[in-house]
Amino acid sequence: MSAPDREIRLRLSVQNALLGQVSSALAAVSCGWNENEIVLEFMVDSDFSDEDQECMEIVASEVVADFADETITSVFTSLPSDRPKVTVAKRWWVYKRFQPNGKSVERKVEWHSVVRILALVDRLFQEKASWPELIKQIRVAAGVDILTAEKIALSHNGWRRLCNYRINHNPECKKHAAQHIKIHGPSALVLSVGGSFAIAEPEVN
Repeated sequence: MSAPDREIRLRLSVQNALLGQVSSALAAVSCGWNENEIVLEFMVDSDFSDEDQECMEIVASEVVADFADETITSVFTSLPSDRPKVTVAKRWWVYKRFQPNGKSVERKVEWHSVVRILALVDRLFQEKASWPELIKQIRVAAGVDILTAEKIALSHNGWRRLCNYRINHNPECKKHAAQHIKIHGPSALVLSVGGSFAIAEPEVN
């Protein structure tokens, strides 16, 4: 398996395993490799419970089951920590809790507006709004361009999971993903590797 295929397979595996397992005490999750060892690092709040940890161990078990020759190590890093602490050959974010601040979008928005927009994004997810309607309402509420509105939408874990699924299973969404990559190039919010798509995540150095 090529390195890009291995990367996207790992990232999709972890994101799939996280479905239904994420609590409010989980701040972020990264994944990476040291040769044949998969490393999952969970960045957690002080109120992260034993039950929460058990859920993350279930996530690790589901991930390693997707790989025939790898082992897996789970690491729990308590906040405040600005980045994962375990050294790996290469690492990617697979989950980051939305932390609205002045740097979270390209245009600075006052705090009360960010909270309002976050509530709007979550409400539209609960109401199962369409993607065009979501982006339209974010643009109206925040006064941002389409790409920034999409970044805001994809900071919501539910929308991110849903988009990751649709761009690999829905023909129309696949078409839009390919067009997005063609239009935005290196700035695209979607990756295409080995015939699959995934929502882009910033690489952790």
